[in-house]
Amino acid sequence: MPRHSLTPDASPPGPSKTSDAASCVPQSYLLYDGECPICTRYIAWSALRRIRPELMIIDARQAPEQVAALRAEGIEINDSMVLQLGALRLSGAQAFAAINQLNHQRPGFTGALLSWLGRPAVAQRLYPLLALGRRLLLALLGRQKIR
Repeated sequence: MPRHSLTPDASPPGPSKTSDAASCVPQSYLLYDGECPICTRYIAWSALRRIRPELMIIDARQAPEQVAALRAEGIEINDSMVLQLGALRLSGAQAFAAINQLNHQRPGFTGALLSWLGRPAVAQRLYPLLALGRRLLLALLGRQKIR
């Protein structure tokens, strides 16, 4: 799987590639499950807004039209998060790897860990386990799937 350029210059100008139902969707966003405590802590820990200030962090449970538009394109939000950077849309393991790639310059052990997690081969193997853990945690907490 090729690595994508995630530098600020990687977001070309112009409209986002989204459906009419999501025409008000920002060009750069991360759509995730805001009721998942692990997801919420991971997003906060990743400090994406510090690295990409234009990035909107969106709780999928508060964005039903956006979720519907993604489902129409074959992306199931209950199985993955979605990272949109201009015209580049990534979901699941690719989004997870990209978030870690964006953070790889952090110092010390954290930077080394993020660099390793940002490798596509590592993310492809690890993400299904993370998604399973999320589903189990939400079931234990009695939380519903995103509608």
